Parts: sequence; structure tokens; C-alpha cells
Amino acid sequence: MEKIVDRVGYEGGGMFPSELLLFIYFCDKRKVDTIIESGRYRGYSTAILSEYFVDKDIDIYSIERNKNTEVEEIARKKVDNNNVEFKYGDSTEVMKRYVGGRTTALIDGPKGDKAVLFAAKLMKHNDISLVAIHDLYRNRFARNMSELIFNHKYYSDNEKYVGEFKYMDEKCWHRAGDNTEPFQWDRKDIGSYARTLGVFLNNDPPVNKQAEENIYEYLDNKQTEYKYNNTPLYNIRNQLQTQINEGGPVQSTIAGGILKIGRKILP
Repeated sequence: MEKIVDRVGYEGGGMFPSELLLFIYFCDKRKVDTIIESGRYRGYSTAILSEYFVDKDIDIYSIERNKNTEVEEIARKKVDNNNVEFKYGDSTEVMKRYVGGRTTALIDGPKGDKAVLFAAKLMKHNDISLVAIHDLYRNRFARNMSELIFNHKYYSDNEKYVGEFKYMDEKCWHRAGDNTEPFQWDRKDIGSYARTLGVFLNNDPPVNKQAEENIYEYLDNKQTEYKYNNTPLYNIRNQLQTQINEGGPVQSTIAGGILKIGRKILP
């Protein structure tokens, strides 16, 4: 693994070697025969997986939304083996075409709560052995979601794991960014050693269904609240309320009268 990492060469923005090692460990342990990567970017993780599994009977599909881009050319130059097929489109639609046998999904796009809910849907397929999601550092809502939803989980920011394998990432930090170091990413405190990979096993039961339903309800409410808070009517109501609170006697009286008339429209 270390020779492969040195040969491929790390580029900023990619998963760290210690994160990929955790994913590869579980792929070997679960004896998967298909790997589907969602979010390829410059192809660093794609190249690592291709090199590691080149002599094994494993199909690798790498999905990126757009075709014929500059970063695609960079990725193709990194991947020299014929065990990887590049695919294009919305991974939430494209990925299901290649699920079969003992499949694992590596999600590095979509991000955040969309990635977690996408992974939970994938877990409903019996052919999915495990799902991994990148960018699940501790100071993030998506991390909390993943901890609540998935019953069988492992994270690359586990203190014991970091202590044993952080040496693999030593050559990566200076390429990750000028303001990036352990527990800091682009000057932001992330609460984790690095951006963090979460690995979730499709053991029975893989998902806490009640937690999943509660999170869907919460996100629906937040979306409704966001849409409402960004309507012109809501902004008018706020302006009227400001006039009532801060305006003179005449302004307050007029604003109060308008607001009272419009209560049915502006709750």
C-alpha cells in the first residue's frame, strides 16, 4: 500500500492514504467483487484503488457528473490499468446500474446530509456489502446524522487508528493547503484528525429506521422554513415589525395596522 501511495503521488483535495487504507481493509475483509466510486475529481483515490486491486477479480466503476473536463484528463493519466471504467452523470441514478454481487460504494460526492441519506438508501440493496462516505469530520451535521442512522460504523478519525496509521499521511499535509494541519482544515477547526472517512457495514439491521425517519422529517421542516423565510412576504413582515419596534409613533401605528390587516397572508 505504501509503495502504491508513493507511486501515485498525493494531490490536495484527495482522500488521505490512511482513509483509503480503512476502506481497502473492509473491501478485503468483506471480499467485495465490485467497487463503485461516486465523485472522482482528479482521480487520486481511483488510482490507488486501481493499483491495489489490479491483480484481483474486482470491477471498479468511477462516476463523475461531467464528461470531457480538464480534471477528467488528469484522472485518466493517473489510472493506467484496465480494471476501472469511467462513468458519468448523477451518481444517485447511475450507481444502481452497477450494483450486483458483493458491492461496495465509496461516496465522495454528493456531500453532507445528501451523502448520508444516499448511503442509507443504498443499504436497502442486499448486494451492497458496505458504504463509505468522505468528509465526515466531527464538527459537521452529517457526522451526527451518520452516527444516528448507521448501526455498524467505523471512522478513520478514531484515536487508536490515527495513532497507528497517521504516518502514511505525513507527505500529504503540505499539499493539502497552507492553512491545513491535523484538526484544522483551511483554518477551520474540524474536530477530527483529518476530513475523515466513515465506513458503514450492511449487517442486519444496517440502519436505525426511526432515526432515519426523524432526520428526514427534520430536514423537510428546515427546507420548508428556509423557503418561507426567503419569500418576499416574509421579508415584508420583518420590515413592518422593525417599523413597529423602532419607528416613531406614526410609523409604528401605520405599520401595526398594515400587519394586522395582513395577518392571514403574513402569519
